[in-house]
Amino acid sequence: MPLDGGVAIGRTKKYGSVVRPELRMRPVQVACLDESAVAAIAAGEATQQRAGWLAHTESCERCRQTVVAAVRAGRGTEDTVLAHGSNDATALAAGSDATAAASPNARRRPTREPGDERLDIGDQIGRYQITGVLGAGGMGVVYEARDPELDRLLAIKLLRDGARAAEHGLTARLVREAKALAQLAHPNVVAIHDVGEHAGRPFLAMELVRGATLRGWLEERARTWREIAGVFEQAARGLAAAHDANLIHRDFKPDNVMVGTDGRVRVTDFGLVRPAGVAEAVPASTRDGDALVTQTGALLGTPAYMSPEQHRGEPGDAKTDQFNFMVSLYEAIYATRPFQGKTWEALATAVLETDPAPPPRSTRVPRWLRRLIERGLAREPARRHSDMTEVANALARGLVRRRLTAIVAGIGGAALATSAVLAIVVATEGGECRDGSEQIAKFWNTPQTDRVRIAFLTTGKPFALDAFRSVAGVLDDYGAKWSTAYRDACEAAQSPELLDLRMSCLASRRVEMADFVTLLAAADAELVSRAPASVMQLSSVEDCASVAALGARAKIPTAIRDRVDAAEQKLARARATNHAGAYRDALAIAQDVLKEARALPYRPLEAEALVVIASDHERLGELAEAEHGYLEAIRVAEAGGHDEAKAEAWAALVSMVGENLARPKDALELEKQARAVIDRVNKDRLRAELDEGVARAHQRAGNYAEARKYHDSAIATFERIGSTDDLQVAASLDGLVGLHMAKGEYKEALAVAQRGLAIRSTKLGPAHPTVAKAIQNVALTQALTGDPAALKTINDAIARTTAAHGPRHVETALVRTNYGSMLERAGRWDEAVVELEAGLSLRRELLGAKHADVATSLMLLGNTYKAQGKLDLAERVYRECLAMREEVLGKNHPDIELAAGNLGTALASKGDLDGAEQLYRRALAIGEATRGVDHPGVNIHLTNLARLATSRGKPADAVALYRRAIASDEKHLGKDHPAIAYHLTGLASAYIDLEKIEDAVAILERSVAIWEKSGIEPYRLAEDRILLAEGLAFLKRDIKRARELAELSRAAFAKDPEVHREWLRYIDEWQRTNGRK
Repeated sequence: MPLDGGVAIGRTKKYGSVVRPELRMRPVQVACLDESAVAAIAAGEATQQRAGWLAHTESCERCRQTVVAAVRAGRGTEDTVLAHGSNDATALAAGSDATAAASPNARRRPTREPGDERLDIGDQIGRYQITGVLGAGGMGVVYEARDPELDRLLAIKLLRDGARAAEHGLTARLVREAKALAQLAHPNVVAIHDVGEHAGRPFLAMELVRGATLRGWLEERARTWREIAGVFEQAARGLAAAHDANLIHRDFKPDNVMVGTDGRVRVTDFGLVRPAGVAEAVPASTRDGDALVTQTGALLGTPAYMSPEQHRGEPGDAKTDQFNFMVSLYEAIYATRPFQGKTWEALATAVLETDPAPPPRSTRVPRWLRRLIERGLAREPARRHSDMTEVANALARGLVRRRLTAIVAGIGGAALATSAVLAIVVATEGGECRDGSEQIAKFWNTPQTDRVRIAFLTTGKPFALDAFRSVAGVLDDYGAKWSTAYRDACEAAQSPELLDLRMSCLASRRVEMADFVTLLAAADAELVSRAPASVMQLSSVEDCASVAALGARAKIPTAIRDRVDAAEQKLARARATNHAGAYRDALAIAQDVLKEARALPYRPLEAEALVVIASDHERLGELAEAEHGYLEAIRVAEAGGHDEAKAEAWAALVSMVGENLARPKDALELEKQARAVIDRVNKDRLRAELDEGVARAHQRAGNYAEARKYHDSAIATFERIGSTDDLQVAASLDGLVGLHMAKGEYKEALAVAQRGLAIRSTKLGPAHPTVAKAIQNVALTQALTGDPAALKTINDAIARTTAAHGPRHVETALVRTNYGSMLERAGRWDEAVVELEAGLSLRRELLGAKHADVATSLMLLGNTYKAQGKLDLAERVYRECLAMREEVLGKNHPDIELAAGNLGTALASKGDLDGAEQLYRRALAIGEATRGVDHPGVNIHLTNLARLATSRGKPADAVALYRRAIASDEKHLGKDHPAIAYHLTGLASAYIDLEKIEDAVAILERSVAIWEKSGIEPYRLAEDRILLAEGLAFLKRDIKRARELAELSRAAFAKDPEVHREWLRYIDEWQRTNGRK
């Protein structure tokens, strides 16, 4: 289940901002009360600092309101924020989302109230270990905790008293918050991880965000309107995601937004969320201070930010959240609120009957932003903006509007004219080389960066912002490397000929980058998804300083040099188009270049064009054309003396032949020639790619020790040239996951899959579809370890994939297919059929009726029908799968092996033993021819043939076949591999037929020991335990242990009695005869 490859992500592009004199300075909040001070005052503790604290509240309205709310919370009214405005972090109490990071003081335990049962550091909540306290309120405490299974920190919101919480509606609120957040997978919404109960008290485990609340962020220092608008744009996208899920926040305010140290903004505190259009009765309320609190303690909103419809007690909708948002934005921009009132009634009157207060004259804000806020504060919801996506896009456009007007008139706001040849003139001034950054800035500048950003965000994808940041960071780094290479080339002591070669190479790289940027500025959702990986495929700038790499160009005849330069820049355009995923367009451009290269003629350019053409064919699934293209490129590059192109072609060919064409023997033969060329050009990237391809070929060939060696080598090289958390490292880890799974090392596979997921989550953000695919890897490995959480994990992947791609996409088809396969494995066959048929239907629609993935879906569906006992249906879909693969791939392709074997199992189950044997022997012959006689992958066919022999009353023949399979697996996988236990069970049955019960019992003892050690396949273990119990009872040996084994077997099957009712009936009958434990 390999994931799409990944690439290194560079730093995010950042822009400096200057606080201009006309911007107002906010009063600095000095020595505000922290959580322990507020808690001490609320508890009535006598301390030396108490008088000073109370004196401070006389001059600080915010601290006074915080203390009032905390005192009221202690009487069972409202939980509250206990800290605000800190420069390093903000701790949120149980009434707000527990997403703030702990400051250096956050692990200090707040003073306890009488009867308070707070947890200490080291205590457990579920599986989580407490590491500190983040905040506390009258109804609950927020803890920092570690999840030992995933080795990560999170925040846990724990209500103090379960009965009291239920009485005041807080339990329902917590559950409502959990359900609301579970529906969202968006980078601008706080993530929920778990919900449960501890000692009768409900808790919520959530994302731990390092940073401050929006209010605290605003108070750290004076902020420009640009900074504020940028933060609110992200918050708007978080609200838009909630609205898309039909959820209304109802209490948006600066205290319910987190600004992380990573620059990402999260909307928090969804405890008041309701489905759109659902109202909540508003009982008599306490309307003083900053919060609106009902007599039952249910928080309904915050009056200062409430909309007119909220003040009237009407059901809220998305326009209500928009009003709350605009009050917050107004306050952030102007340092005052749009509606004033010393009492709740006065405030409500102002909101319901007056217009917003005019902005302060001293604050300079663009007219577009002023109008944006005014419209969002309209008293009638119909006059507000259509939705929060419109608001977010307006903020994004406004942020770049003034910059766009500064574009040079020659560009005219259109896409860069990359269709022309971009010549580079070595510019000097006063005898010194100019900075190459000027050349990059012609197409990668602030206006163009903003165009790309807007293009990404307007796709509406939840991962768009993270993808933009990743891509922008890599392009920044690439541009910086190009500029340095340009200066180095200019300043180096070298011949004019070598200078010309280096500058021509740099011109080609510059065109490739410029065209890629132009494509990004018009990106659709698919390109936004692939962009973080694609940008890393830009051709290496370092090669332009390599004499070896430039050697082939030194032979260009003077008469054709200009034509070669023009063609090379056109080929750079083809590469950029390939990176963008437009493979058919890239193919057409590269084929034009190939014609030009042959007309010149110029062999090195011809070889480079052939490499690009072969790559396009490979991406399009046209593997025969791709193989021919790579081989032709190698031949032409050899004739033209172009080792660089030859090395690129060799690395790609070995990987494709071994993996996509499933010819590992051929790939390993090619590896010898490929390595000689790659070692000669001495490029680490190509060496690592070759090692990865060789590792996968060895894995297919069953050479697991060799596969591990090459996997480790590839990962080490990618770590050296990138970093340990590089996306290319994550892609290589996928291969290692597959190797561990092939060896039955499922726990090791899970650990590696989780590392790959962690890298991708960090680099790409939680909403990126590649992260969803990595979660699938984790789910599938969890299933193999027998972890019941596997189905929950795969459902998380389904939600993220659907959010990223929509319900009708090939990736959605993949995750639903994997889900169906896992349901089949769990014995939930009816549900499995629904998912597998949905995946099959999508694949037929999107990929075509003959696509390889359609055949895979048919095979999995056949497995489920067979498990259900629907043998006619199983046979039909197996035959369809086999016929499709024969038509597309030929009768002896490696992929025919499994299709033939599966059809054989259906026929055997129907009693057609002759037909089954014919198919088993065909599958075995294909496997031995393509993998090797001793390959562990062919042993399944030996086992199937052995079962047929047993059915035909030939147990001696069965023993020979089982023994051969066991010997092969022991050689390749070790003596304790779970695959051997499958063979041992069959071997024991054959010995029972031969009436060699002693031998059968010894074999079953070994089988049970293997299953117990592996910790997987609990039902297989249960089957072998009852068989062993039968053998022991028959021999009248250790009847007590036989009964214990039978009881263990029954307990396992009883976990799913519907699926295993026949086994349960059989064991019950055995126990009636032989007694119970």
